[in-house]
Order: sequence, then C-alpha cells, then structure tokens
Amino acid sequence: MSATSPLRLSVVPKEKEFRLYRASDFPDLPEMRWLVEDIFPEQGLLCVYGSSGVGKSFLCLDLAAAVAEGVDWFGHPTQQGDVVYVALEGQAGLRLRVIAWEAHHGRPFPSGVRFVFDEFSINEFEAPRQLGLKILNGNGSGDYCDPVLVIIDTLNRAAPGSDENSCADMNGIIAGATILKMTTAAAVLLIHHPGKDATRGLRGHSSLHAALDTVVEVDEDGEVIRWRLAKSKDGENGISHGFKLKTIEFGVSSSGKPRKSCVVESVEGYVSTKDKSVPRGAHQQIILDAAREFLLQHRIERFNVDFPDASFVGMPFNDLLNLVCDRLDTVGPSHRKDRARQALKRLCEMNFLATDGEYVTIPWSE
Repeated sequence: MSATSPLRLSVVPKEKEFRLYRASDFPDLPEMRWLVEDIFPEQGLLCVYGSSGVGKSFLCLDLAAAVAEGVDWFGHPTQQGDVVYVALEGQAGLRLRVIAWEAHHGRPFPSGVRFVFDEFSINEFEAPRQLGLKILNGNGSGDYCDPVLVIIDTLNRAAPGSDENSCADMNGIIAGATILKMTTAAAVLLIHHPGKDATRGLRGHSSLHAALDTVVEVDEDGEVIRWRLAKSKDGENGISHGFKLKTIEFGVSSSGKPRKSCVVESVEGYVSTKDKSVPRGAHQQIILDAAREFLLQHRIERFNVDFPDASFVGMPFNDLLNLVCDRLDTVGPSHRKDRARQALKRLCEMNFLATDGEYVTIPWSE
C-alpha cells in the first residue's frame, strides 16, 4: 500500500491527552485513601498469607465484619462498605464461624457481608468480569451490592490447574484479579500460602509479590498469632498486631455433640518476639531520632547539664508529639500527626522509648 493510499490517510490516530504536574501541584492532588488506615489501601490488590491452620481465614472474616460495620480493626479505622467473601473451601466451617461471631459479639453478623460459594476460576478470561457484574447486581429485586472489598479464599482454589510457579500462569491470575478489581471498583484480597521455605514469602512466581499493593503475613509467635505488614507500597512496613483464636460453644449438633468454632480476639499491648530490636520502617526511625534529640535537649535545659541521673526527666506525650511530627515531611500535612502518633506509640511499646502513659523519656539504660 502506498504512502498516499486513501485508506492509510483516513486512519487518524486518536489524540491522547497528557497533563504535566509540578511538585508545587502535589498539595492539590487527592491524598492517599485507605480501606483500613495504614494497612490496606482503597481499590488495591491485597494478599493475606500464612501456613494452613494458622488462622488467616478467621482473620479475614474478622476483617470483613469490621469493614462492613465501619469499626476499627486492631485499632485502625476502616472505610465502611459492603464486602464480598468468595469462599471456595470450608463452606460448612465458615457458617459455624459466623454463628460463633454472633454468639461472641451478641449481635447478628453484618448484612453488608455477602458470601459466594460457587466455583470460580480467576484466571478464566470472562469469569472475573462475570463475578464482578454479579456482585454489583446482587440477587436482583433491589438487593444491590456496592463493595469496597472482595476476598478470595483461597488463591489456589480460585486457579485450578494453574502452575503457581509459572510466570505465564501467575500473570493470568494477576490479570484476573485486576479485572475483578476494575469491574467492582473494590479492593481485591487474595488469601494465599507461603512457599516450602516460609521465610521466602508467598508461594509461587515472584510476579505476584511485585503486583501486590499490600502483603500481610500471618504466623505463630509463641502462644500468640501475629499478623505483620510485610509489604506496603504506600505505607510503613513492619506494623504488627497479635491475636488469639477464642473457642466459642453454641448449642449442640444433631448427634448431641457441642457445636463450636473460633473468633479472633486481639491481644492488647502485643510486642512480637520475632521483631528485631531495631525500628521498623522509615517513619519509626525518623520519629525515634527526633524524639531522642528533643528529650536530650529537654533534659539539658531542665538541669543545665547532661548527666545520666537526669534520665528520668520526661516530656508530656502530646508535647513531644507536636515537636516530632513535622519531621515526617514526606507525609501530607493532614496525616502527619496521626502517623507520628502511631510511630511514637509503637516505639514506646518496643521499649525504644519509655512511658508511664503520660510522659515519655529515654530509657534509663541509654
């Protein structure tokens, strides 16, 4: 075909608009929005993983209830909205867990959580879109669903016949999860397992870890189960909380045996024995350096001399917070104080700083 062909001349590329920003424009751009503050972003591709039987499904069911009710989850505020839990294994056990949750909390399980028990293949081209449309349309008769979170339990059952170690197969799984996310405009959370060597993270091809916005690891820490933020594209890695599975009995079965299941119970004041004795993440290190600087300065000003016996001199928590928060200059002004408060509290829990609940000091050993 010649360069002057009428057909070639009739094809006019559609002009795509691009906009250029300066750094000075950044304050006017939308700030990071969270599904669970500092843990799970809105409309992200998420993963919770852990060994079989560790309690990751219990944890995700607890997360679903918290988001549907709009209540804090392990102290982190949530964005309230509908949740869809795609249960591809252990459906009978899941129903018992819901009953146990109701018995423990003394109220019905939130109606904002819908469950899907049908088989689903996330790596089939049309299946994620069809599931997404079904979620949005609900069961008809006005029972529409406006999800903020879709949970897939588990990735393995949602990808039958796939080789998780294959780059091509894993990319198909990632593509399916992305289609589901785009169709529903919700965050999609995959429940998954670790590899044979649990210290190396998620099972399967490394492209999965690269594609995820957030990864939460669930493992045992003595008598406590720990969940830890192992990867956060837009937050601070290393945040961890502890919980236990509390057994709840409710009625008897048809054979006369007690019916029971477990619920998640947060362990207050938990500090992981697995965490190394160094601050976790850039924010904690920045706040620790600033806190030590201001506390030492306060000690010198108070006694006009820097000597070890003055180590008990403390500063009110809120006064110290107001001083250190401006050091987080990479965080937006509206979130800076909350991030600094969280880091300061965590540093006290990990004994990098000492507190009596009102005053903060440098530990006496320093």
